[in-house]
Amino acid sequence: MQKTITILTTAALVMLLSSCKNSDNVKLTTSVDSVSWALGENTALGLKQMGITYDEDMVLRAFKHTMKGKEQPMDDATYQRILANIALSMQENYMAKMKEQNANAAAQEAAAFKELTDKDPDIKKADAGYYYKVLKAGKGPNVKEGEVAVFDYKGFKLDGTPIDQTYGVRDPISHLVGGSMFEGLRLGLTQMNAGSIYRFYIPSALAFGAKGSENIPPYTALIYEVELHSFHE
Repeated sequence: MQKTITILTTAALVMLLSSCKNSDNVKLTTSVDSVSWALGENTALGLKQMGITYDEDMVLRAFKHTMKGKEQPMDDATYQRILANIALSMQENYMAKMKEQNANAAAQEAAAFKELTDKDPDIKKADAGYYYKVLKAGKGPNVKEGEVAVFDYKGFKLDGTPIDQTYGVRDPISHLVGGSMFEGLRLGLTQMNAGSIYRFYIPSALAFGAKGSENIPPYTALIYEVELHSFHE
């Protein structure tokens, strides 16, 4: 009976391959030992991450049984149905975890922003959910989405840790407002006019969210100080 290896593929997608680690009682003396341990560790980590109930002894029995090429105790239709149910359960668990993490991040950020606004009444909340402070007013119309904005910026984490900046590092940015620009910056720029300087306090949901970026961890609220020099079509 031919069966697809769906569950192993799913586990591989859930977990990255871990580095081999020697425990107090395990010695990896050959490359085969190391490969074998890595496969076992990766499979175990994947099972732990699934968030489903299973019997460890039965998993080990099934593994040995299958490796020996013995006849399986369930038919292919039952096997495929159970794997489909496992995949659905994993997806539901993942979505529930993401929802909880998003809610926790939003609550923590809301408390941090409230502390900021309590200390500085010039920090205002925009309808879109970010906060801002006008450091210097400009003149003329606001930049519109689809126009090219020319601006300098300084980026920080909410605790003041620097992330990136253009000042003294490179020329001002010329960027189409929209497109690949993250949501909080896009919304903030459309509030500005030429010559203005704004400081934006951006929740993680309007920044890089649960994924983060190369130098920004997941669920990181940001502060962006932006100086808009000009804009054009």
